[in-house]
Amino acid sequence: MSNLWERDFKIEKIDTPKSIVESQCGFLSKKTNDLVIAKVSEYNDSIRSHTIIDSGNSLGNHYKPKKVYIQEALGEMTETNFKYEFFITSKNTPNYKYRVFFFEYGISPYPVTLVVDDEISDELEWVNYEKEYDAEEAFKDALKEILNSEKIYTVVNSLYSFAMKEIEITS
Repeated sequence: MSNLWERDFKIEKIDTPKSIVESQCGFLSKKTNDLVIAKVSEYNDSIRSHTIIDSGNSLGNHYKPKKVYIQEALGEMTETNFKYEFFITSKNTPNYKYRVFFFEYGISPYPVTLVVDDEISDELEWVNYEKEYDAEEAFKDALKEILNSEKIYTVVNSLYSFAMKEIEITS
């Protein structure tokens, strides 16, 4: 059998939203001598506000046939996108984390949806705490705004001060 794949695939290095945020984790560690750390971890729940409907049995429901359109079974097959949370903590406070935002995207890294802590979105005077970015530069600009917010400065500074006091006590 001959190879029927006529086209060559161009392998491109893509900076995904996750890799961009992860790189910022390293910068925070360097700035704080590894006392304050930021992490990105997978998140398996909804990143948006939602209502859960009780799925209890209700009497009187009858089986109703459902028409299946076969095209719905083709193409991209995923029920969830790539979802992550970004939070700040420290090695000295393992039970504390400040969740800064959630972010979500599909197999194509853009658009990316960002759901920011409402204190930060209020401080930045965003109309909505949930925003969608269609391009890497717009996402980076938003990330820069968030990371330089007064709220983040306060959290990082507090964690750093706490960690420094712990070092003084144990020295």
